[in-house]
Amino acid sequence: MHREPRICTWSQRGGIAAVFLAVGVAPVLAGPTAYLSNLDEASVTVLDTTSLTETATIPLPGTPSAIVAGASGTRVYVSYLNDTPSGGLAVIDVATHAVRTVSFGQVAAGLAVDAAESRAFVADVAEVAVVDLTGPSLATTFTDGTAFPFDVAIDHATARLYVTNFDGFVSVHDGTTFAPIATIPTDFDLQIIALSRDSTVGAANSGVGVTIFETSTNTPIGEVPTGVTPSEMVVTDDGTTVWALAKETNLAVAIDVATLAVTPIPVGNAPRGLAFDARGTRLFVGNSADRTLSVVDPVTKTVVTTVPLTHQPAWIAVVPTCGDGSIGPNEECDDGEANGTPASCCSATCTAAPAGTACANPNGVVCGFSTCDAGARCRYTIAPRSDCKAPATAHAASLDFTSTDPDDQRITWSWRHGQATALADLGDPTTPGGPAYELCLYDRTAGIPGLVLGDPLGALAGMPGWKATKTGLRFRPPAGSTNAEILKSLSLKAGADGKASAAATGRGHFGFVLPLNQSPSVTAQLVATNGSCWTSEFHTARRNDATHFSATSD
Repeated sequence: MHREPRICTWSQRGGIAAVFLAVGVAPVLAGPTAYLSNLDEASVTVLDTTSLTETATIPLPGTPSAIVAGASGTRVYVSYLNDTPSGGLAVIDVATHAVRTVSFGQVAAGLAVDAAESRAFVADVAEVAVVDLTGPSLATTFTDGTAFPFDVAIDHATARLYVTNFDGFVSVHDGTTFAPIATIPTDFDLQIIALSRDSTVGAANSGVGVTIFETSTNTPIGEVPTGVTPSEMVVTDDGTTVWALAKETNLAVAIDVATLAVTPIPVGNAPRGLAFDARGTRLFVGNSADRTLSVVDPVTKTVVTTVPLTHQPAWIAVVPTCGDGSIGPNEECDDGEANGTPASCCSATCTAAPAGTACANPNGVVCGFSTCDAGARCRYTIAPRSDCKAPATAHAASLDFTSTDPDDQRITWSWRHGQATALADLGDPTTPGGPAYELCLYDRTAGIPGLVLGDPLGALAGMPGWKATKTGLRFRPPAGSTNAEILKSLSLKAGADGKASAAATGRGHFGFVLPLNQSPSVTAQLVATNGSCWTSEFHTARRNDATHFSATSD
């Protein structure tokens, strides 16, 4: 969410200087962090958003005006002003807290940073400064189409700039030439602007309320009177809600974009800073007079906790971090702590696996298969695997179902003369860390496969009954076992091509219904969680009626 607040003071021109500040206190690295600009001294406070504790204070050369976290999660940018009056931009290294600055010789107010973190844009009431962040250094300025510019935001999809102007309009600029391409009329004394993450909805505040607009047409959606000038705003990622602060009345307000309905939430005294946490599940409000942070639940629209702070907080930026569970601007995906695990389609560096990449079913389902989709989500498909070992000769597998008694149903499967299978393919299920095995049975209806059994039928690794042999494995559950989800017997024999074999039986209440559809076939697969798989296909049945199914493989 775009969050870019600021302080208004008139500007003076002057020289340009780049400065490096070394901070003596090493940062304390913990959970995802928020950076809070302070009103009572020239510094920012670093807050661990997990424990809600302060971890560091970073000095600046001037009073912070606006603060933005870079999309990479490695830098935070702060515009500042001092008593000259002059100002500039500070670049904070998140890992070391080292600070690099560039002075503009003018007051710096509103701030925006592009997704590549190559340029920053600083509104200073007289013009908009364009900062080359490789230095940093002042690259150029522009005034065309503006009238006392106060704040700036970037549509990252089009690279267009949205600038609030005191004279009562938002000017829209080309992101390369900076030429004005549109204006959005609003009320006089326009100040803060915010865009949703997908840049479809924007909001700008004035002395009397908030103007909400669409960026596709650059036209207002509606005006919401607030009676006071909001001190900060953010728009939710989905563009459905605008959140604003009214520091004169000590309120946070939620504005429904569709209906323009307003919900007020009492917070602390003189709220100035506003930002969502990385997952969008908590809203942080910095209360400058109280020296507190209100944590708001955006669903219930209530304050859930209040955190005391050392300094008077103003504006807030939450640093995007790979692994925080929220997809940042420079991330392809983010599954939080699951990143890099077999069940995730997102790497430890938040890059997405190509569509079609195999992934482990997050619910532990063995039958069927799971692959990554184009959105880096692990999707489960009920269908036989296509990479299993098959019999090396025809008619070498058999499958039988018996259902004369619903509470004593029986399943028998055998697989002979199979493709070459090494002992290593079987793994060691005699230990808890070995593979589990499951018999997966599919019946097709009009070509669409479905599972015959509603519950799994197999044998877990490490359970009593496993025995390793010279050529393979055997499993029989302990005497008296009545769990229908456990195979009654399982044997696997490694061997060269045509010499491998497997067999499995089950007995109990499985709930399958005969006859099977077999349209056009039934498939039986023995699947191990180490990736090994043995398959057989049955297109023709010797018997398929209400009590028996019996078939030999193709």
